Amino acid sequence: MNKNRQDYVAGALSPCQLYLYGVFPESYSGTSNPHLTIVMSSRTTQLGFLILIAALLFSNYERTLTLLSPYLPATITLFDPSSPRLEDCTTHNYTTEILSIDPLLIYITSFVTPGETSALLSAGDPLFKSSEVTLSGRATKTPDRTSLSAALPLTPTTSCILSRARAFLGATLPIGDIGAPQLVRYTAGQKFNLHYDWYDSPQVLTKTGQRFNRPASFFVFLEANCTGGETYFPFDDLALEPPM
Repeated sequence: MNKNRQDYVAGALSPCQLYLYGVFPESYSGTSNPHLTIVMSSRTTQLGFLILIAALLFSNYERTLTLLSPYLPATITLFDPSSPRLEDCTTHNYTTEILSIDPLLIYITSFVTPGETSALLSAGDPLFKSSEVTLSGRATKTPDRTSLSAALPLTPTTSCILSRARAFLGATLPIGDIGAPQLVRYTAGQKFNLHYDWYDSPQVLTKTGQRFNRPASFFVFLEANCTGGETYFPFDDLALEPPM
């Protein structure tokens, strides 16, 4: 396996439910080079917040710019300047801590507000179904992934968080190159085995025929009032448990 790519696993979480909010910036690439992976996580105030980010090595910066070149049409509607929520989105503060340089892993606190957490959980609750993975361009159920997932609509809350994630990446990711968010629920014994978010070969959008890949992934721990379970990065020998 290529050391520059980052594997991770969300293990069994018992005896509670874990909610993950996933954001996948998507960009075309004609190569199978390692991708910029971003993992974020957050939870309500009484549980604390956590965000983790895994990125390409700085030595691959020019390659990263190539991978992040604009290809897909915009999927995120820009904010109306007159929107009363715009100020809330642009003034939100969080802090970061570097956990690893190779690959780059950054722990971010307070990325999602308590109100946003509640809104995400409410929006996703009626939409959960068995999680799937993409194989040969098709969504497929597999025993390697046994969680539940909910595709979230683009609401003011999700758009605000997506905008914040996009801003965190800086100028390397063009506006619009970001996929729809999803909420993931893990109950006791559920898992997602070791895997890459980056595809070895670019995938094809069914509706448009355009090719894409995932240069980055954001994961947000929203709620996990439990012990046990972790997200594991084998190349760093690093296991992150949901904050208590």
